[in-house]
Amino acid sequence: MRQEYVKEHLEDQFDNIHDEWEKLKEEFLAHKTQAHTEWEKQKKDYEVFKSNANNEYLLGS
Repeated sequence: MRQEYVKEHLEDQFDNIHDEWEKLKEEFLAHKTQAHTEWEKQKKDYEVFKSNANNEYLLGS
């Protein structure tokens, strides 16, 4: 009976676990992409700030 139960339920359990893993993977990738996008924006903002500060320093000299 145990083997029969396993045969009947193993594939369903695997499919459920695999689906959950796929969902978590997609959430992780979306978060990773969002974090990278935010980092790129902050980097660009910093470069603009640095350039402006440098220009103000040069003009003030």
